[in-house]
Amino acid sequence: MGCVGSQHVADPPHGPDQGCRVGTEPAEGREPTEDRAARTYAEPTHDELVRGWTKVSQWLDEIDTKAGTRALLGALGEAVRSWRAHQQTDSYLWNDPRIDLLSALGQVRPRVFNADEARFVKRGVYRRRMQRMRLIGGLLTVIVVLTVAAGVALWQRQRASDEAKRANQNADEANQPA
Repeated sequence: MGCVGSQHVADPPHGPDQGCRVGTEPAEGREPTEDRAARTYAEPTHDELVRGWTKVSQWLDEIDTKAGTRALLGALGEAVRSWRAHQQTDSYLWNDPRIDLLSALGQVRPRVFNADEARFVKRGVYRRRMQRMRLIGGLLTVIVVLTVAAGVALWQRQRASDEAKRANQNADEANQPA
């Protein structure tokens, strides 16, 4: 069996346990593939092995179908590390459209996030929803208060108009000769 991190996969083309090197530093001249969860590098030692992983290739192609998805996942990894470093404080959660994009991606591809990323996205979506509900509640409160104030103003205007008519009638009656 070949190795990927600490998991075993089907034998690579050049024999068992000769398909990859796992460590914290990539080999010289090679592009590392960063594991967002563990921050270790898995480096294929044979290009044939990479070409043989059609499932991985398909998965990466699916992630890239929407422009910027892979970059968004990379930014998510950094944000999660920062969030965890600050005791998962809500102020480190994203509160912008990226969280909605990630939530939609998580619904389409449920296994795209590790546990911390899934928790980050879930809490970010919840926080964003609560902020939206507070905003809507505040706006509704302002609308109700303004409606009541406008109703009171209209009622007072009507009363003032009625009082003015009555005062004019009384003045006309007082000015008429008896």
